[in-house]
Amino acid sequence: RGHASKKCGVVLASSAVTLLGSLAAPGLGQAAMCGSFAGMCGIGVIPGLGDAVYLGAITALLFEILIHYRNAYLGVGGRLGAVAFIGANTFAMLKGVPVIAASHPPVASLAAGLRASPLALMAGCSAAGSVATIALREASDDKAAADPVRAAAVVGILSALLVGIGGFTDTGALAAYGGAFAGMSLPSRLMNGIIPGKKPAGGSTEVKAPSAVKLILSFAVAGALGGLVHGITLGWGWWLGGWGGKAGSCAFAGVLLYRGLEKITRGLRK
Repeated sequence: RGHASKKCGVVLASSAVTLLGSLAAPGLGQAAMCGSFAGMCGIGVIPGLGDAVYLGAITALLFEILIHYRNAYLGVGGRLGAVAFIGANTFAMLKGVPVIAASHPPVASLAAGLRASPLALMAGCSAAGSVATIALREASDDKAAADPVRAAAVVGILSALLVGIGGFTDTGALAAYGGAFAGMSLPSRLMNGIIPGKKPAGGSTEVKAPSAVKLILSFAVAGALGGLVHGITLGWGWWLGGWGGKAGSCAFAGVLLYRGLEKITRGLRK
């Protein structure tokens, strides 16, 4: 939690821990990433070291159940963030930390929040982070660089280092890092809904490789949708002040939204 002292931003802290953890123990890259997300909580959620350890234990248990044991939502980007987010919210409820700034705000306040939210920034930077991650994975002949965890961590580090250059902000870096989680999706799962290890609908085992343009566009849209979800939560005052896994959960929602929209458009074309 180096970010708590303001010496290191949350994006740089999480992405650096993830990259170092995956390089030191390649088989534990996902665990390192999930744990780093939990560590992105602000001091309003985990004010002390004991709280951080407590949250880490909850997140580790959830990771073992949902990812290691059940392998839930395999190939869907953002699932690690979703696990950390569940852990953070579970911890917050146990400690009595409010998760929403204003419960059930009136419609007028919701509309005003949307107008004030940086939706364009969140969507654009998230789309860029998603595209950068999948491009790094697909363009590299190096197996290590093609690893989704490491690719997302690299994008996170680069985003954090760009803060302050040309007006790029911490919010933009967080959005790009969130988009990188959407970029961790398996192309076959994102674009065709194929669950790894299972036959596609119709029983066919062959899936035509997408063109580079379609691949980039699909990941850009999924990333942008996740960014919009994240931007909406900011505008409405939900989970403010540093909530571990929030960016990943929004990316997860963006990928699922993309899948839903893809199914609808595919059905309309038939």
